[in-house]
Amino acid sequence: MKKFGKENKVYILGITGLSTAFHDNSAALTKDGKVIFAASEERYSRIKHDKNFPILSIKEALSFSKISKKDINIIAVGYPNRLFLLPFLGPNLFDLFVIVLNWIKGRKLLFVLDVLKILYGEIVQNSKAVKARSFLKKKELVYVSHHQSHAASAYFTSGYSGCLAVCMDAFGPKLSGQLVSGAVYLCKDSKIGEPLEEIAVNSSIGLFYTAVTQALGFTPGDGEGKTMGLAAYGNSSKVYVPLSKIAPHFKFGKWLSSPYWAEMFFSIRKEFRPIFNSLPIGMVLEELISRSGRENVAASAQRILEEEVVKYFRYLVERYKETDLVLAGGLFLNVKMNKSISEIRGVKGIYVQPNAGDGGAALGAALQVYSEKYGFTRTPSAVKDVSWGSGFTESKVLKVLRKYKKKIFFRKYKEIPKIVARELVAGKVVGWFQGRSEWGPRALGYRSVLIDPRRMDIKEKLNNTLKNREWFMPFAPSILEEYGNDYFLNYKKSPFMTTAFDVKKKKVKEIQAAIHVDNTARPNTVSNTANPFYYKIIKEFYGLTGIPVILNTSFNKHGLPIVNSPEDAINHLLWDCIDELAIGDYIVTRKDNNVEPK
Repeated sequence: MKKFGKENKVYILGITGLSTAFHDNSAALTKDGKVIFAASEERYSRIKHDKNFPILSIKEALSFSKISKKDINIIAVGYPNRLFLLPFLGPNLFDLFVIVLNWIKGRKLLFVLDVLKILYGEIVQNSKAVKARSFLKKKELVYVSHHQSHAASAYFTSGYSGCLAVCMDAFGPKLSGQLVSGAVYLCKDSKIGEPLEEIAVNSSIGLFYTAVTQALGFTPGDGEGKTMGLAAYGNSSKVYVPLSKIAPHFKFGKWLSSPYWAEMFFSIRKEFRPIFNSLPIGMVLEELISRSGRENVAASAQRILEEEVVKYFRYLVERYKETDLVLAGGLFLNVKMNKSISEIRGVKGIYVQPNAGDGGAALGAALQVYSEKYGFTRTPSAVKDVSWGSGFTESKVLKVLRKYKKKIFFRKYKEIPKIVARELVAGKVVGWFQGRSEWGPRALGYRSVLIDPRRMDIKEKLNNTLKNREWFMPFAPSILEEYGNDYFLNYKKSPFMTTAFDVKKKKVKEIQAAIHVDNTARPNTVSNTANPFYYKIIKEFYGLTGIPVILNTSFNKHGLPIVNSPEDAINHLLWDCIDELAIGDYIVTRKDNNVEPK
């Protein structure tokens, strides 16, 4: 372990990966083990879930920190090079043989074209990794096992001194290149140990859920949240038995593989859908959907997911005697599943890393490498606020506003929270652009769209003008954290919107536009210390209505990443996605509405 004096500054740049074998490529910059910048490439490229090398976010990180590339000590990579065929070898060779036969049978002459496309895709991925390495030349490059990156991203931001880190997703590579779908680590005294156990890729419950998502017609890597949202409208018993035959199961202290696990690999990308649909798993799922309906298949898949994961966590808690859990990996973006985990007897504390998917591996890689090479002198404090992205000075905001002056009205105010609260009560849809952008896929009161949570009519307007999304997708509430117990059962603080709660019956009507059809909600609990400016607007709304809650959704038109710059925000206003924009100390409206800020 290296030692360094106070005059030394250790900068470690974490990135998700060098190739394009994953999604949500991100960059995270740490200084002496503390996060100073973190953002996903999609925020700058405007390509949702961008998997390309995060050159734009790296440049922004360096610019924000006022350092150059030469100041970076180490590059940490959270997605090692994977070996494409490795999971099929050895005892799984028969599975490979069967899937190839089914593939040929289903696709016939198109099989050759499929293989060529996949091989070409592998070549492109590797070539992009070569380009990335050229940018990083003369830098020490350290790879971290994918799931260890996830574990580090959760442990070193949780504030727990000792806990169990559980990481689960579809799959990710170890340092050897072998793919696994999960791993469990004991974390103690600011160190992460070797994996206590790993989940084989042929037992991936995350891959199963993605396969159902693909069959439902949603985009893998993005649409799993839609599967969860649709599930609330279905009967989980309708296709539970036949769907269970497709899924992996946790029994007798171990994960049992799915008979279709190899075919599930063709569910991970939208462009593989023709192949997936031609295979037995695709045909089985298509028949279930046709016979019983999409919502019932989604409901059964969600039930199976929760049941199997809960069984696994009960086993982990009993075996390792740890009551505090830290969680990361794309599977833990499923807030209904997280709710079930939090309700397990014996679980005391639970922390889900705010950017639980592949993007979060960039942060975890940087923190893990710092831990290994330099060592934390004490357990890092719990993260209270993750506004780690780009921010804009008043002069920069004003410069952009003036650039659009032919199309917008704008006026500066001293009491923005008070004015916005009043506008929400009046039925306005307000874009909220304040401070630095938040880390992760969910708006946390920095790049948000706000409405009155009582107004179902405004909710429908919001769905039509901003989101243009499926009718069954819910919105979420932001609530003053001290009132959480008044509104939610089994309430725990949830500043990063990582778990769902049941809404108390007497409170449903008050916030009906911000909850789901099953009377659950995924709240963003807001404190006066972590995000005081956002806290003020909810406080002002509470003063006007007696309700300490506002509806909060991410500030982005459907299909686009969350807005990242003043230009992005103003364009959403001009596209008629919102009624007005609160950016810095300015209220902005469109001139074509002939409504000037009062």
